[in-house]
Parts: sequence; structure tokens; C-alpha cells
Amino acid sequence: MPSRAFRSLVGLTVALVAVAGCEQVKPPPLITAIEPARVPAGVDTPVTVRGRNFFGELDRTADGRYSAELDFMIALPGTGRTLPATFVDTHTLTLTLPADVAVGNYELAVETPSGREAVSVDELSVAAARIVIEDAAGGNGNEVDARDLLVNGSLGLYAVSRFEDDGGFIADEPVTWSVSGDAGNVDATQGSDVTFSGKRPGIAVVTASHAVFGSDDTGDLTVIAADCGGSDCIDSCHETCVGDCSLGCNSSCTCELDCAGTTGTCSASCAGHDECVIDCVDAASCMSKCAGNSVCQINNCGTAGSCSATCSGNAMCRIDCAGTDSCGQFRCLGSAQCLLDCTNATSCGFASCGGGQTVCPGNVIVCNRACP
Repeated sequence: MPSRAFRSLVGLTVALVAVAGCEQVKPPPLITAIEPARVPAGVDTPVTVRGRNFFGELDRTADGRYSAELDFMIALPGTGRTLPATFVDTHTLTLTLPADVAVGNYELAVETPSGREAVSVDELSVAAARIVIEDAAGGNGNEVDARDLLVNGSLGLYAVSRFEDDGGFIADEPVTWSVSGDAGNVDATQGSDVTFSGKRPGIAVVTASHAVFGSDDTGDLTVIAADCGGSDCIDSCHETCVGDCSLGCNSSCTCELDCAGTTGTCSASCAGHDECVIDCVDAASCMSKCAGNSVCQINNCGTAGSCSATCSGNAMCRIDCAGTDSCGQFRCLGSAQCLLDCTNATSCGFASCGGGQTVCPGNVIVCNRACP
């Protein structure tokens, strides 16, 4: 079946031949709609002009054949500017409104190849626009002001353009993303949307920058450490210890305790269906308890001034003492399964093992479990 454009062109050609043969006067063009009726300033924007009687002209070639002349123009009355338009059919023309058209309201005038003209009744509005960071795409979100989220939590951010005067939505916009502060990061630097992830307690601000529509900042994105023993622990929690601190992880979540460089006592207690990671690097004192069905990883234990761990119940514990002179205040009780990595440690072992203890190759000692 012939395409719509072909049928329109055939119809136009027949109409023009009839006009040429009968010397009929073609009806004047008429503009009925401009789509969109409002466009942002500063960017090239496609515009569709709809109406009736967008007729071309017939040119007779030297060999006696006829060809259709479809060179339509769109004028902006009062500006002295004329723009080329593309013929789609006798009811539709398209054009690109250039980025340098100033803010204002404009009538459009169609100029046909025969010189006939129609001026639009409605005006085309060119308005200033800006970038806004929102929490949903497609104009369906709210502007992101100050927000709180947990460590390892995430927040979707979307850059949209809106008109400055009334906030009307225009489009999702590709932008350049950046982050200030060290509390988290984004998963991309270019695009219309990113995901911000909280990495550590603190404050971050995300910025979206557009070459034409400017930039926008989120409010303060405050990343907080959840209380592992309370109802605020959704998926995970993180705590950094600088003095005396104690992290109680007693619910089904993943807990991380960073004791690096603490001058006090740093302790963690994991008693639920937990996964706990305790980093004891260079801590003054690092203590941990792992009970119930918890799984615990104790890292850099040998670098602490003192380091001890007690694993009980059905807990599974792995203690890293590698590369240190001495490391040996660990108790593995009940049905707990424990592994002690004593690589390069001159004094290393369990102070108490409730079951069978085995020295494995590589100076690894296990209690109540097989060698790795």
C-alpha cells in the first residue's frame, strides 16, 4: 500500500495539475495549531505547524514533465526572520526553531511556494528554562531538598528541565553530575539520572549541570549510621569509632564497625542472624562477641594494642592475625566454628576451644571445623 506521504504527494500533484489545466485559484493556507505551543529558549527545538491548504506549485521541465515545488517557509513577523519548513502533507509542516530565538511570543506565518501567506491565530511562546533535580523522572517527582539516608542506602536522582515562570515540565535532560563531600557517591557522571549511594556517615551535596539551563544542587544528603540493635536497622549499619564505642547488632542485618586508630575501647556484639565485620587496625583495644547464628569477620586484629574475641552458640568466626608478632586472646565455645589466620604471627592460638582444635597448613588454626 502506498505511504501516506506518497498519497499526499499524488493528491497534491493531481490538485496542481487540475489547477494548471483549469486555472482554478487554490484556497489560501490556514494555520490551526502550533505544537508545542511553548518551547524553551537556548536550544534547537522541533516544531510542527498544522493547518489546511498547504499546496505546492508545479514546475514544467524542458521535456514537458511536471515536478512539484514544495519549498515552504515559516516567517516570524516583526523579527525579519524566515525559516525553512519541511512539507509532510497538505495539513502538516515541520521546522526547527533555532536556539538563538529570544524569549518572547511570536506569530508564525506560512509562505507557500506560490507566495501565499497565512498568519497563525495562536502564538508560539519562547520561555526561559532551568534544571531541577527531582526524585522521579518525567516531571512526576519532587525537588530533592535535604534528605536523610542510612549508610549503604541509595537515592535515585533525575535531572529535568522546567520553565522558570510557572515550573511547567519540559523534558528529562542529560546533564553532568558531581558530588561534594565524602559521605557518598553517584554511579555515573553523565546522563539524565543517577543513583546516589551513602558510604559513610556525613553530608554530601549532588550537583547537576547543563550547558544551557544552568545547574541545580540537592539539599544536604545526610548519611547516618543506623542502630543495629534498633528498629532503624533496615539492611545494614556502619559505625566509625574514634573513642570508646560499642556497636550492638541484634537483628537481621549487616553491621560494620571501623575501629581504625581509636584511642579508646572499641567493641561489637553480634547476637542475631547477623553478618558482622569488625576492623581492628591500629586500635588501642578491640573486643568482639559473636553469638547466636551470626557470621563474624574480625580483620587486622594483630595490629591492635589488645584484641580479643568470643564466639559462641552456632556462630561462625574468622579472625585475621596475619603479619603480627602475637595474637591469642580468642575463645571458641559451644558449637561455634572458628578459624584463626596466624600467618607470620610468632604467638597465636585459641585461649579456649570447646571442641577439636587443628593446626592447618599455612599456620591456620581451626576450632570445631575442618581446615580450609
